[in-house]
Amino acid sequence: RLAGRLGSRRVPIDVLVNNVGVLLDDFALTDEGFEASFATNLLGHYLLTERLVERGALGSGSIVINISSGGMYSTALVPDELNVTEADRHDGVTAYARHKRAQVELTHHWNARYGPGIVFHVMHPGWVDTEGVKTSLPAFRRLFRRILRTPAQGADTVIWLAAERPPPARAGIWLDRELQPEHVSDATRTDVATREHMVRRLGGWVKLSQ
Repeated sequence: RLAGRLGSRRVPIDVLVNNVGVLLDDFALTDEGFEASFATNLLGHYLLTERLVERGALGSGSIVINISSGGMYSTALVPDELNVTEADRHDGVTAYARHKRAQVELTHHWNARYGPGIVFHVMHPGWVDTEGVKTSLPAFRRLFRRILRTPAQGADTVIWLAAERPPPARAGIWLDRELQPEHVSDATRTDVATREHMVRRLGGWVKLSQ
Protein backbone atom coordinates (compact mmCIF):
# COMPACT_ATOMS: atom_id res chain seq x y z
CA ARG A 1 0.00 0.00 0.00
CA LEU A 2 2.86 2.37 0.82
CA ALA A 3 4.49 1.80 -2.58
CA GLY A 4 1.15 2.49 -4.25
CA ARG A 5 0.65 5.75 -2.37
CA LEU A 6 4.16 6.97 -3.10
CA GLY A 7 3.96 5.92 -6.73
CA SER A 8 0.66 7.71 -7.26
CA ARG A 9 2.21 11.04 -6.25
CA ARG A 10 4.26 11.06 -9.48
CA VAL A 11 7.10 12.67 -7.54
CA PRO A 12 10.45 10.85 -7.87
CA ILE A 13 12.07 9.70 -4.64
CA ASP A 14 15.53 11.17 -4.30
CA VAL A 15 16.81 8.95 -1.47
CA LEU A 16 15.41 5.73 -0.01
CA VAL A 17 17.02 4.38 3.17
CA ASN A 18 16.12 0.78 3.97
CA ASN A 19 16.89 1.03 7.67
CA VAL A 20 14.25 -0.79 9.71
CA GLY A 21 15.56 -3.95 11.36
CA VAL A 22 15.08 -6.16 14.40
CA LEU A 23 16.88 -8.93 16.22
CA LEU A 24 14.20 -11.12 17.78
CA ASP A 25 15.14 -13.68 20.40
CA ASP A 26 11.53 -14.86 20.58
CA PHE A 27 10.09 -16.70 17.59
CA ALA A 28 7.11 -15.08 15.88
CA LEU A 29 5.29 -15.33 12.57
CA THR A 30 3.60 -12.55 10.64
CA ASP A 31 0.00 -12.83 9.52
CA GLU A 32 1.31 -13.98 6.14
CA GLY A 33 3.29 -16.81 7.74
CA PHE A 34 6.79 -15.37 7.49
CA GLU A 35 9.29 -15.36 10.33
CA ALA A 36 8.93 -11.87 11.76
CA SER A 37 12.54 -10.69 11.63
CA PHE A 38 12.92 -11.94 8.05
CA ALA A 39 9.82 -9.99 7.01
CA THR A 40 11.17 -6.88 8.73
CA ASN A 41 14.87 -7.03 7.89
CA LEU A 42 14.80 -8.23 4.30
CA LEU A 43 11.50 -9.08 2.64
CA GLY A 44 9.93 -5.70 3.40
CA HIS A 45 12.97 -3.88 1.99
CA TYR A 46 12.89 -6.02 -1.15
CA LEU A 47 9.17 -5.60 -1.70
CA LEU A 48 9.10 -1.83 -1.13
CA THR A 49 12.14 -1.16 -3.31
CA GLU A 50 10.96 -3.35 -6.19
CA ARG A 51 7.46 -1.84 -6.14
CA LEU A 52 8.82 1.70 -6.11
CA VAL A 53 10.97 0.91 -9.15
CA GLU A 54 7.98 -0.66 -10.93
CA ARG A 55 5.86 2.44 -10.26
CA GLY A 56 8.55 4.84 -11.40
CA ALA A 57 9.01 6.42 -7.98
CA LEU A 58 12.64 5.26 -8.00
CA GLY A 59 14.34 6.12 -11.26
CA SER A 60 17.33 7.78 -12.85
CA GLY A 61 19.13 9.85 -10.23
CA SER A 62 17.66 8.01 -7.23
CA ILE A 63 19.90 6.51 -4.56
CA VAL A 64 19.01 3.60 -2.29
CA ILE A 65 21.00 3.01 0.91
CA ASN A 66 20.64 -0.37 2.61
CA ILE A 67 21.59 -0.45 6.29
CA SER A 68 23.35 -3.69 7.13
CA SER A 69 25.32 -4.61 10.26
CA GLY A 70 28.74 -5.84 11.22
CA GLY A 71 26.92 -8.99 12.26
CA MET A 72 26.91 -10.04 8.62
CA TYR A 73 30.64 -10.80 8.83
CA SER A 74 29.82 -14.00 10.73
CA THR A 75 27.91 -15.78 7.97
CA ALA A 76 27.76 -16.59 4.30
CA LEU A 77 24.65 -16.14 2.17
CA VAL A 78 22.25 -19.03 2.82
CA PRO A 79 19.11 -18.33 0.72
CA ASP A 80 17.11 -21.31 1.95
CA GLU A 81 17.66 -20.37 5.60
CA LEU A 82 16.52 -16.76 5.45
CA ASN A 83 12.93 -17.51 6.43
CA VAL A 84 13.04 -20.15 9.17
CA THR A 85 9.43 -20.83 10.11
CA GLU A 86 9.96 -23.65 12.64
CA ALA A 87 10.16 -22.42 16.22
CA ASP A 88 12.63 -25.09 17.31
CA ARG A 89 15.10 -23.98 14.60
CA HIS A 90 14.89 -20.25 15.30
CA ASP A 91 17.99 -18.44 16.51
CA GLY A 92 17.59 -14.68 16.59
CA VAL A 93 21.26 -13.78 16.31
CA THR A 94 21.89 -16.17 13.42
CA ALA A 95 18.76 -15.00 11.60
CA TYR A 96 19.77 -11.36 11.97
CA ALA A 97 23.28 -12.02 10.64
CA ARG A 98 21.92 -13.92 7.63
CA HIS A 99 19.47 -11.15 6.79
CA LYS A 100 22.23 -8.55 7.00
CA ARG A 101 24.51 -10.62 4.75
CA ALA A 102 21.62 -10.92 2.30
CA GLN A 103 21.29 -7.13 2.22
CA VAL A 104 24.88 -6.88 0.99
CA GLU A 105 24.24 -9.38 -1.79
CA LEU A 106 20.91 -7.81 -2.69
CA THR A 107 22.68 -4.46 -3.14
CA HIS A 108 25.00 -6.02 -5.72
CA HIS A 109 22.02 -7.58 -7.51
CA TRP A 110 20.15 -4.28 -7.68
CA ASN A 111 23.17 -2.39 -8.99
CA ALA A 112 23.57 -4.99 -11.73
CA ARG A 113 19.86 -4.88 -12.60
CA TYR A 114 18.94 -1.20 -12.23
CA GLY A 115 22.24 0.66 -12.36
CA PRO A 116 23.71 3.00 -13.23
CA GLY A 117 20.47 5.02 -13.35
CA ILE A 118 19.58 4.05 -9.79
CA VAL A 119 22.56 3.72 -7.47
CA PHE A 120 22.48 1.28 -4.55
CA HIS A 121 24.84 1.35 -1.58
CA VAL A 122 25.12 -0.81 1.54
CA MET A 123 26.64 0.41 4.80
CA HIS A 124 26.87 -0.52 8.42
CA PRO A 125 26.85 2.04 11.22
CA GLY A 126 29.19 0.31 13.65
CA TRP A 127 27.93 -0.66 17.09
CA VAL A 128 25.43 2.02 18.10
CA ASP A 129 23.71 2.38 21.46
CA THR A 130 20.13 2.01 20.21
CA GLU A 131 16.96 0.70 21.80
CA GLY A 132 17.43 -2.45 19.72
CA VAL A 133 20.83 -3.15 21.26
CA LYS A 134 19.44 -2.36 24.70
CA THR A 135 16.59 -4.88 24.40
CA SER A 136 18.13 -7.59 22.20
CA LEU A 137 21.76 -7.60 23.39
CA PRO A 138 21.71 -6.43 27.03
CA ALA A 139 24.84 -8.33 28.08
CA PHE A 140 26.76 -6.99 25.09
CA ARG A 141 25.59 -3.46 25.90
CA ARG A 142 26.71 -3.72 29.54
CA LEU A 143 30.13 -4.92 28.46
CA PHE A 144 30.77 -2.41 25.66
CA ARG A 145 28.56 0.54 26.55
CA ARG A 146 31.49 2.93 26.96
CA ILE A 147 32.61 2.46 23.36
CA LEU A 148 29.20 2.27 21.67
CA ARG A 149 28.42 5.02 19.18
CA THR A 150 25.65 7.57 19.41
CA PRO A 151 22.79 7.35 16.89
CA ALA A 152 24.12 10.50 15.20
CA GLN A 153 27.51 8.88 14.72
CA GLY A 154 25.86 5.79 13.31
CA ALA A 155 23.79 7.83 10.85
CA ASP A 156 26.68 9.98 9.63
CA THR A 157 27.68 7.78 6.69
CA VAL A 158 24.05 7.44 5.56
CA ILE A 159 23.72 11.20 5.27
CA TRP A 160 27.15 11.49 3.65
CA LEU A 161 26.25 8.89 1.00
CA ALA A 162 22.97 10.68 0.25
CA ALA A 163 24.77 14.01 -0.14
CA GLU A 164 27.99 13.00 -1.91
CA ARG A 165 26.57 10.34 -4.26
CA PRO A 166 29.70 8.21 -4.83
CA PRO A 167 29.53 5.75 -7.73
CA PRO A 168 28.22 2.26 -6.97
CA ALA A 169 30.84 -0.03 -5.48
CA ARG A 170 31.63 -3.33 -7.16
CA ALA A 171 32.48 -4.73 -3.73
CA GLY A 172 32.68 -3.54 -0.14
CA ILE A 173 30.48 -2.08 2.57
CA TRP A 174 30.56 1.56 3.68
CA LEU A 175 31.65 2.46 7.21
CA ASP A 176 32.77 5.89 8.38
CA ARG A 177 32.59 7.28 4.83
CA GLU A 178 35.01 4.67 3.50
CA LEU A 179 34.55 1.35 1.75
CA GLN A 180 35.53 -1.58 3.95
CA PRO A 181 35.88 -5.24 2.94
CA GLU A 182 32.60 -7.12 2.99
CA HIS A 183 34.30 -10.37 3.99
CA VAL A 184 36.84 -11.17 6.68
CA SER A 185 37.33 -14.76 5.49
CA ASP A 186 36.77 -16.78 2.35
CA ALA A 187 34.12 -18.81 4.17
CA THR A 188 31.54 -16.04 3.73
CA ARG A 189 32.11 -15.45 0.02
CA THR A 190 29.38 -16.36 -2.42
CA ASP A 191 28.85 -16.53 -6.17
CA VAL A 192 26.39 -15.02 -8.61
CA ALA A 193 24.37 -18.24 -8.84
CA THR A 194 23.72 -18.27 -5.07
CA ARG A 195 22.86 -14.58 -5.13
CA GLU A 196 20.35 -15.08 -7.94
CA HIS A 197 18.87 -18.05 -6.10
CA MET A 198 18.22 -15.70 -3.18
CA VAL A 199 16.52 -13.19 -5.49
CA ARG A 200 14.28 -15.91 -6.92
CA ARG A 201 13.34 -17.00 -3.41
CA LEU A 202 12.50 -13.41 -2.45
CA GLY A 203 10.33 -13.07 -5.54
CA GLY A 204 8.52 -16.29 -4.65
CA TRP A 205 7.91 -15.18 -1.08
CA VAL A 206 6.50 -11.88 -2.32
CA LYS A 207 4.02 -13.72 -4.53
CA LEU A 208 2.96 -15.90 -1.62
CA SER A 209 2.15 -12.77 0.40
CA GLN A 210 -0.19 -11.31 -2.21
